[in-house]
Amino acid sequence: MNLKGNTLVIADTHFPAEHRKYLQHCLDTKKQYNCKNIVHVGDVADFHNISYHEHDPDYVSISDELKQVRKCTAIWAKAFPNVNVCIGNHDALVYRKAMTHGFGVNFVKSLNEISSP
Repeated sequence: MNLKGNTLVIADTHFPAEHRKYLQHCLDTKKQYNCKNIVHVGDVADFHNISYHEHDPDYVSISDELKQVRKCTAIWAKAFPNVNVCIGNHDALVYRKAMTHGFGVNFVKSLNEISSP
């Protein structure tokens, strides 16, 4: 990746649990520093329901969480259509769970397929 100009680094959105003011903060920062490049350094989605950590029994279902992730992703993609995205440990949870349970990555959808409506 050959980047010229200022770069806006976005991190840890953890959709759908992102801070309600984070998108506006990123848009304001992009404008203030005339950022030509946008990089999301990982943990786009939270995937709380498939995490290796304890689960909140009152949290939404994995299906509802994924619907919310897709809505958030669409909003941010409209704001930052040319973002370069790195895979974070939360984004890789689907692959990690597949490996834990003996399924190769060929049995799993890509993050783009999961996050897109």
